[in-house]
Amino acid sequence: MKAFLRKNVEYFVLTCLTLTSSFFICMNGQWAKLHKAIVTPSFYLTMLLCSLITFGFLLFIRLITQWLNKKYSWQKQKKKRMWYQILYGIIYLLLADLLLNSIHYYFLGSDIISSGFLSMDFPHVVWFIIAVNLFYIYYFSKNKTEEQPSLLIINYNRVYTELDVQTEVLYFLKSGKIVKVITIHGRIFITNIPLSQLEQKYQRFGLCRISLSTIVNLKYVKGIGPGKKRDTKDIILFAEQQKNISTDQNELYSITKKYLKNFIQSLNAQYIRFLKKD
Repeated sequence: MKAFLRKNVEYFVLTCLTLTSSFFICMNGQWAKLHKAIVTPSFYLTMLLCSLITFGFLLFIRLITQWLNKKYSWQKQKKKRMWYQILYGIIYLLLADLLLNSIHYYFLGSDIISSGFLSMDFPHVVWFIIAVNLFYIYYFSKNKTEEQPSLLIINYNRVYTELDVQTEVLYFLKSGKIVKVITIHGRIFITNIPLSQLEQKYQRFGLCRISLSTIVNLKYVKGIGPGKKRDTKDIILFAEQQKNISTDQNELYSITKKYLKNFIQSLNAQYIRFLKKD
């Protein structure tokens, strides 16, 4: 039940926002006539029209927020990201709302000032649009890794980055209380996420444990060879990744006896998936 609610929280919130805002816009300044409105068919027709326009605004804010999230990072480009959210997600929509209502009242033989729209309805529109923007900023920040489950967000010691473990991470290495994240290009990042948690979360993306301190990405493993120590095997990386690894790091790629059987099974499964894709 909790999983269902978490998955559908967006639709629930948006439905409530749409119906509540549409109702307020239709009834604002006319609350004394509520008992008559609820038995009048034209009221529900107006509610439907308002709901469709409101839903259009909601959809626009959702798409804009998703697009901006991909283009500008809150952590790396905070001021620029905030400005574009205000510009596209709030100012442009408010201008569009003013234009649509100006046209609407023009055909009714009135205008948005004398009709009371600016003083009664427009403030509610402003707060509504701001609320939806805040909701989506929060919603997407909390559900980022759910939308892209192979994403690893690193935020440690004032260093922020996002990595796709399936294509960018070469291996994880436990070092004391921290874990080093080594990319396929040889860059090193630090995270305080436990190695066991990283293994559990990302093993379905081809990450496999080879020792107590190391998890390697099978995507970049060419094969295995004789180990330098007893009951071990050494990993052979593809040349493109091997050149980014220093000589003293090669010993990190020794598969210990405890993890050898599971590693071979995982590597074979990875190879079979590769053949099926081709």
